[in-house]
Amino acid sequence: RDAMVAAINLNLFNKNCDRVVMANLAQMVNVLQAVILTDGDQMLLTPTYHVFDLYKAHHDATLLPRELECGEAGGMESITASASIKDGVVTVTAANLDCDNAQRVTVEIGSFDVKNVTARILTGDIHDKNTFEDQENVKIADFTDFTVTEEGIVLNLPACAVVEVTING
Repeated sequence: RDAMVAAINLNLFNKNCDRVVMANLAQMVNVLQAVILTDGDQMLLTPTYHVFDLYKAHHDATLLPRELECGEAGGMESITASASIKDGVVTVTAANLDCDNAQRVTVEIGSFDVKNVTARILTGDIHDKNTFEDQENVKIADFTDFTVTEEGIVLNLPACAVVEVTING
């Protein structure tokens, strides 16, 4: 659940980057929606940490316009997404907020000359979390369930997933 909230807000900040110049976390460690949890000399990275990792390529990048057509989950759009470009590399981040259904998403690439596409994903049940007993229950993995077509990059996003797609031109 925390990962989905982080993705929603980061996409919202990116979408409004003409008005949101800077956004900060008030606290990062041992709080609600923490990025890091500690217990004595132990430390673990939370799903929120991993979402921030997936979104870091948008930092100091130029927002790309995007259109999004999707169904609804819980009264809101089932997909939230951002796209940006920096140093000739396009980064698309998307979250499937539907906790029960996979979604097929097409990232239109227009005239962009695609040479290489890689992707990483954070997924699992909405209630999954990392604990001190299982610190890697929720972690980023390589994502390969996509195809590059003439229309764009078609992603098959599992339910409750956040993905980062890197497109090198």
